[in-house]
Amino acid sequence: MLRVVRATVAAVALVALLAGCELRTEVNIDVAEDGSGTVEVGAGVDDEALERRPGVLDDLALDDLLATGWSATEPTKEADGLTWVRLEHEFARPEDVGPLVDEIAGDAGPFRDFSLTRSDGFAATTYDFSGVVDFTSGVSGLTEDPELAEALDAEPVDLIEAEFGQAIDEVLKFRVGIRLPGDVESNAPTQASNGARWAPSVLEREAIDLRASGTITRSERYLWGAVAAAAGFALVLFLAIRFAGWRRRRGEASEIS
Repeated sequence: MLRVVRATVAAVALVALLAGCELRTEVNIDVAEDGSGTVEVGAGVDDEALERRPGVLDDLALDDLLATGWSATEPTKEADGLTWVRLEHEFARPEDVGPLVDEIAGDAGPFRDFSLTRSDGFAATTYDFSGVVDFTSGVSGLTEDPELAEALDAEPVDLIEAEFGQAIDEVLKFRVGIRLPGDVESNAPTQASNGARWAPSVLEREAIDLRASGTITRSERYLWGAVAAAAGFALVLFLAIRFAGWRRRRGEASEIS
């Protein structure tokens, strides 16, 4: 589980067994044309969870992340009706995205192998994003954290799955979103503005590959290339005409002499 929401899950998971509560986790990546951008991770809970466990979001242990350059918001109720805590970290290069996601995902979490690369061509720049979300171990895969496993000891995780069945993905919701510059293509089921959005379910029994690319096409380079080619052709044609004229005049001079 993402480190930033472990404490939230530990506090809310047992409450969620009573049904009606909701916990959402988001990872959002925003990339600018120059390859810089931000990684954001958020944890949101609904009003019912807060009523049953007031201050749960205030108990998040964020000191280690804040010490490495992450910034955090205060718990804030947003337009979707959930109260969110969001962390954000800026990056200067595409290759910084993977290590930043690793910082919040931990070693054994379901979010892994996140990568962003940039390829520069003559008239286009392409950003390629990839990542994996793996819930193949089910809800039990969220208890790699010892504190969370202990918190759930009174209600074993396999019983949670048995009790909720398909409904458990209505309690624990996950989303990964990315915004890329240029024209975006992806394998995401949902296309967002200049980006893509995945909503992997904790019930998935296969690892989910996330793929997206954004291409910035610089048509003016094609235009200037065409202008340069035309100018080059005109120059060659001009020289050919001049050379032909020189040869003609030389031939006429030879006949006179």
